[in-house]
Amino acid sequence: MVYGWLGGATYLTMILLTFMIGLRSMLLATPWQSFLIAAYAAFVGEAVESMIIDTDHWRHFFLIVGLVWGLSVASINWRRRLVSEFNAGAGAMTPCLG
Repeated sequence: MVYGWLGGATYLTMILLTFMIGLRSMLLATPWQSFLIAAYAAFVGEAVESMIIDTDHWRHFFLIVGLVWGLSVASINWRRRLVSEFNAGAGAMTPCLG
């Protein structure tokens, strides 16, 4: 109610997108997967608690959201790099049939 309908819809969208991208990225095997699992667990706990107490002024809540997003982006980039390196390596090893 503090930020109006647009602010409320944006806040709800941020929470839902963080749930989805965090869950998707948490399942990727990366060197920092354990940190992402811990940040995601803290986010889920506080997001559930936000149904009772308003969390729009909790600075640490936004820090945890930032951690989930940052580690998720790092995980997605890590996966893309591994796939591109694999594809580049596979292309170099294919015999020339010409």
